Amino acid sequence: MSNVDICNQALTFLGADRIMSLTENNENARRCNSIFEQTRDEVLRGHPWNFAIERAALATLSTTPEYEWSVQYQLPVDCLRVLATNTCDMEYKIEGKRLLCDDSGVKIKYIKRVTDPTQFDSMFTEALAAKLSAKLAYPITESKTLFDAATKLYGEILADARSADGQEGTPDPIRDGGWIDARSMEWGTI
Repeated sequence: MSNVDICNQALTFLGADRIMSLTENNENARRCNSIFEQTRDEVLRGHPWNFAIERAALATLSTTPEYEWSVQYQLPVDCLRVLATNTCDMEYKIEGKRLLCDDSGVKIKYIKRVTDPTQFDSMFTEALAAKLSAKLAYPITESKTLFDAATKLYGEILADARSADGQEGTPDPIRDGGWIDARSMEWGTI
């Protein structure tokens, strides 16, 4: 599966002409090329896909934040979204490509920008093609009906893909704290 194959899945759903490359000199190729990377990153960022999860120890930056936080770390270049840190109760804020906090030795679990389509999960690929078809529907067909159908299809495919992806591995534990502890104290032990 290649980026062109994924775009062609989207174009086929719309009944549009297929392309040979993203740099081909025709309108469909130009449209696909202009939205492919952003759409891929958008679908990646929207769910913690197992194939796109990475872990990293962050490098401390030599400069400190102007106020509020005492340390700042450089996020990995391929980081699309931070999912968790090595300390479950650590407070932090993401600003630009930096993580600001008051802790040392920060490690993160994050969604990584995966650009090699051979690394994509098959259900992610289908969801990405559906999202592309939704974005391309009106510009290519000028049909609101087809746009609505493509948008609906994307939602259905995405729900199935997230469900399957979320069932791989042991579920993350539910952490007690905050309102759960407050309710236990108010009502007695559960």
